[in-house]
Amino acid sequence: MPPVKAEPMDTQGFDNGAPTFGAPSDGRKSSDNTQTKVNNADERVKTDESNLQRLLSLASPELLERGVAVGVEALESLKPPLDCMSALETTQASKWLKLVQALQAQAKPTRTVVGVVGNTGAGKSSVISAILDEER
Repeated sequence: MPPVKAEPMDTQGFDNGAPTFGAPSDGRKSSDNTQTKVNNADERVKTDESNLQRLLSLASPELLERGVAVGVEALESLKPPLDCMSALETTQASKWLKLVQALQAQAKPTRTVVGVVGNTGAGKSSVISAILDEER
């Protein structure tokens, strides 16, 4: 297993909260660089929302559930290295570990209970059978 970096950079060049000092290397002012990062983040959020909406409209519930299962497996694989690094105060590993655990808690399926009430002979069983696409 490759060594874990203490504070990795994301693909957009964000430093995940680590402080930066001095002007950006491309000659722009630091405030310009910050505004560019904010604008880029806004565009990524819009794109992510658009992609998520498209995925939800095209994908079956089974495919979405499988995607959640794959994501939960990926999160589970992150826990051991984060747990090892959380003892170091120079990292944000304990914060990331809490976020991983929160995401895993959100991914747990919820239980839905439905009650059908009515008089005897009113067709409760027929309605349930029709919903479940079953015949008597």
